[in-house]
Amino acid sequence: MQKGSKDIVQALLSAYGTSKEASYHDCSDGDECTPLVYAAKLGHTEAVKLLLTHGSRLITSDKECGQNALHWASLNGHHLTARALLAASCELLNTSNRLGQTPLHLVCLHERAHVVTVLLQNHSIERDKADLRGESPLTYSAKKGHISVMKLLLDTRAVDLDSTDKDGQSPLWWANREGKEEAVQLLLRYGARLDKEDQFGR
Repeated sequence: MQKGSKDIVQALLSAYGTSKEASYHDCSDGDECTPLVYAAKLGHTEAVKLLLTHGSRLITSDKECGQNALHWASLNGHHLTARALLAASCELLNTSNRLGQTPLHLVCLHERAHVVTVLLQNHSIERDKADLRGESPLTYSAKKGHISVMKLLLDTRAVDLDSTDKDGQSPLWWANREGKEEAVQLLLRYGARLDKEDQFGR
């Protein structure tokens, strides 16, 4: 599977995929990674499509991170793989890993602009969903100063500019705290509030 050969995957599925005793395509390793998760992680889009055609379960996550196929495809910047997964079903779109991060959080953190575009094309996406610290995807990108990703989010006109984490800190607060001047200016241009303090009055 790690070589991503479509022919090899097809041969394995043909030989074992219809077994009544076990579903070969949903077997997992010690980290509970299924073939679908591995294929998505490595960006093997054709293998992903084959596995989905043969009924691979979408809702499976690895043990260490609690991340599913869309998390991994998104994190690693595989936009075509992410598109294939979402074409099969949007049920992974707003799922969270062990840190409460959705696929959108991960692409904003790592500046995977092509994947951001793919995710935002889905009307059911929760653009402001918070992680376990209460941080939104916009906060992630503002913290890092990822301008290309911030623009994609802000141009939807459907994100909360002034969302706050558990300490009352907004994307603008974080951009300023981290010295991301261009991110600060961008947020102000889109209407972020200057008078918003965190719970410590900062």
